[in-house]
Amino acid sequence: ALAAHNIGITVENVIIQPSFAIGMTALVKAGQSLRSEDEVNEVLRRSLRIGASWMGLASLLLVAASPFAGRAFSSDPDVVKLTSIYLILAAMSEIGLGISQAFFGAIRGMGSVWIPFLISSISLIFLRALPAQLLSMKYGAIGAWMTQNTDMYGRVMISYAIWRSSGRRLMKRVF
Repeated sequence: ALAAHNIGITVENVIIQPSFAIGMTALVKAGQSLRSEDEVNEVLRRSLRIGASWMGLASLLLVAASPFAGRAFSSDPDVVKLTSIYLILAAMSEIGLGISQAFFGAIRGMGSVWIPFLISSISLIFLRALPAQLLSMKYGAIGAWMTQNTDMYGRVMISYAIWRSSGRRLMKRVF
């Protein structure tokens, strides 16, 4: 399982890089749009569309590569099978990653740099690490890997709730 995990992370790291670019773009564009809440909302909407569509494509690529990726790194059939499972589970979380990066970028661009950190920390602990401990007891590594989905989509839901409830208050002018 450890070998499959390492192979899966290596392959996934190539696919997820654009999500960070989406977050940086949202950060810059939101920062440039601080004069108008409508402009910031439009930046977020565009970033969300790009993040979801790009990472949706990345998900399809991961699923398509999943049967073959393990074979490039290992000849052990168990490692190949587990790598494929990991990549399929990772693919399911990629859209959530793209969306959360768009939210995080827009929130940072508005000047609230601690909010994405807190969202990630809370989600990582309560929606990934703790559930992974519980699920791994019954389902092994696959149970732990499933929690990347609860983590990513949890970040999306928390970010959305904060954006909806605190939108304008997130704006901080920096001169």
